[in-house]
Amino acid sequence: MYFFTATINSWQYLLNNNDIKKIITNSLAWLSKENRAYIHGFVVMPNHIHLLWTINNQYQVNEVENTLLKFTGHQFKKYLVAQNNELLRNYISTQSDRTYHFWERRARTIEIKSKEIAIQKLNYIHNNPIKEKLKLVSLPEDYHFSSAKFYFGLNTEFDFIVHYNEFI
Repeated sequence: MYFFTATINSWQYLLNNNDIKKIITNSLAWLSKENRAYIHGFVVMPNHIHLLWTINNQYQVNEVENTLLKFTGHQFKKYLVAQNNELLRNYISTQSDRTYHFWERRARTIEIKSKEIAIQKLNYIHNNPIKEKLKLVSLPEDYHFSSAKFYFGLNTEFDFIVHYNEFI
């Protein structure tokens, strides 16, 4: 099991838009459906994402991470070309290997080796939207783009979430 964090380039608030957030959640659903990863927890914040996931043994961790980041980057580009071409300019890359650069280069991955750490990371994920700086909601379960509702036993559209207890 791993705790994964990826940040939008230059900490821009690209993920403020719910349609773009759906690109992330649809990608997580696809990874789950394709048995590449088991998603135990997630939050999509305005400029970063946190995941608690287990990668299927058939795949390397960095391979699944790269798949997620590359695919979502391509989808962000398609969306911005169609909906907000002006915003796309904020992501023009200065690097020769790409035209646009949506994600910071150094995503962070931490291996989770105990149930206690998994719970700690899951609480961190779910409490992200209620932190003072942004204060997006008052309660973790009120934030839509998160796995908090699942763990509070409430209905959620994110049927790809698998309880962490099954993996640790």
